[in-house]
Amino acid sequence: MDVGVAIFFVLSGFLLSRAYWARAELEAPSPNLTNYALKRVRRIMPVYVITVAAALLLVPDNEGSTIGAWLVSLTLTDTYVHATLPYGLTHMWSLGAEVAFYALLPFLMWVMIGRHRPSPRRAGFGPVMMVVINISWIAWVVPTISNVTSWAPNLWLPGYVSWFAAGMWLAPVHVRDRDGTFMRVGSGLVQLGRQPGVCWVAAGGLMLVASTPVAGPVSLEVGSVSEALLKNPVYAAIGFLPVAAGVWAPPGGGYMRLMGARLVRHLGHISYSIFCVHLIVLGLVRERLDYQLFTGDFPRIWALTAGCTIIVSELLYWLVERPLLRRSPLGRTTIATQTPTADMASTAR
Repeated sequence: MDVGVAIFFVLSGFLLSRAYWARAELEAPSPNLTNYALKRVRRIMPVYVITVAAALLLVPDNEGSTIGAWLVSLTLTDTYVHATLPYGLTHMWSLGAEVAFYALLPFLMWVMIGRHRPSPRRAGFGPVMMVVINISWIAWVVPTISNVTSWAPNLWLPGYVSWFAAGMWLAPVHVRDRDGTFMRVGSGLVQLGRQPGVCWVAAGGLMLVASTPVAGPVSLEVGSVSEALLKNPVYAAIGFLPVAAGVWAPPGGGYMRLMGARLVRHLGHISYSIFCVHLIVLGLVRERLDYQLFTGDFPRIWALTAGCTIIVSELLYWLVERPLLRRSPLGRTTIATQTPTADMASTAR
């Protein structure tokens, strides 16, 4: 289920770029860069710093971590220095790529929008070029760098930028849909998104394809170049489909009632903390039970890990995330009070 990273990247590309497209359509200035940067730091770093401290202090395999190791992890630069990440933080490569996207987004939007009202051709050009960069990175750059360094270039942003591009392509289509001015391919995309069942069935079918050996090893091993070139676009499509369903599903339909249910929304609120701490919890559960990976007993390990992770995430949400977001001087609304719509989500993030 590492496909969750693809879904998150598509979602980030949509939500964070949509504010730029919406303002461009109104011929208004782009979002303030200082506010944008401060929001990203406030949203990401507090829980992340706590997670790093917990991993380096509590996970036995990280015992004796040096000050240098602390600094590298705290600055999200592990993949630019080492081939591996500390135990309990191995999933943070995706957050490193996410932060790199945050830094690059204003430039990307300047390229895609320019100084005038964006055209449909220009809106599609940027994502296409991002896909080309992604393919080139996997096919040629990663093999070259990997042979001469101890870094992890396969985990850097260019290797996954097409996932963000998928969301960034959704954003202008959604803005123009709301304005009633479709782009050429917009009509078919909106019709697809209005059928959430079709989107999820299609995503499930693609997931079956990605679960076969043609998309790489089912273990934690790194696949070949050809396997990565297949898996990457398949994952982009899997991420694209449920996000499109969330954007365009009929507001009064059963799907939106389910996804907008109070419990589901709350799990969304604490999902960042869940992402951050779940591997630390899994490591502690494994140590407590003297459990070896891939030896079975999945239901018990999953239940203990999920249950303890949710408890820890609730504490982080109420004690760290929520207070900081509510006290933010940068916006008048918070994730706890907003209606779950694409318009408001694009500004809340």
